[in-house]
Amino acid sequence: MAVYDVDTSAELMNSRAHNRPVTDLSWSPFMPQMLASTSQDGDIHLWDVREPRKAVQTFFGWTCVYLQFDFTYVSQPEHFKSNGTD
Repeated sequence: MAVYDVDTSAELMNSRAHNRPVTDLSWSPFMPQMLASTSQDGDIHLWDVREPRKAVQTFFGWTCVYLQFDFTYVSQPEHFKSNGTD
């Protein structure tokens, strides 16, 4: 998974944390440096693109394939929802 700055074409991050295809990416509405990725491997990774070497947090252990991830627009702290095939 690679993320680029569209203004400068600079690569912000490049990761192989997922071992199956990535199904969704979602930027945080409150913290612009936070990105979430979901995958067919059943994991959700939260990233700080300023320090992209390792996910800030990982949610794993589910057997479903995640199809979509969204941060909610309530208020801080962050809330999110995801949906999958289970």
